[in-house]
Amino acid sequence: MIELALADPEPALRRLREFLLTVSERFENPRPGAYDFGVPPMRLGVRGQEGADHPRPFLVILVAATPVNAETAQPDDDDEQGLVALIGFDPTHEVEVVAMCNDPIDHQVAAFLTAGIMDAIGGIANVELRADQVALVADLPGAVGRAEKPWAAVGATAEFLRAWAARSGFRLVK
Repeated sequence: MIELALADPEPALRRLREFLLTVSERFENPRPGAYDFGVPPMRLGVRGQEGADHPRPFLVILVAATPVNAETAQPDDDDEQGLVALIGFDPTHEVEVVAMCNDPIDHQVAAFLTAGIMDAIGGIANVELRADQVALVADLPGAVGRAEKPWAAVGATAEFLRAWAARSGFRLVK
């Protein structure tokens, strides 16, 4: 998930749509901020894996983030407070990147697609980790924050996602 701080989401929606049109083969935009498409892995630089020659199905959705408590101007629960500490700001919107398959190549494509979206519209990715992955990412560039509770996570830039996806042992937590 990509966390964003947007005063006006319209420019980000335009840039997001433009980026997705450049990388997709099949593209549907059923409602504003929702995209259903197939992306050929090679358009994102993913090669040499089974399935790399076929488009991979994805959904990308830009939505308003969980609102804060109006009286306290703080997130309503501990998870949201942890998110603000992890990424360094209170998000107004988030982009959900959903792979519609779960093959190893889909994890690679999801990481590079998320990084490309971040290049286009900004934001920080909230990357959840399994306990055995924490050491694998400890020295990667582009981590803006780290958390261990309630689960291991990294507030990550596009640089982090690309570096991690290139490492042995890479797999996104679903």
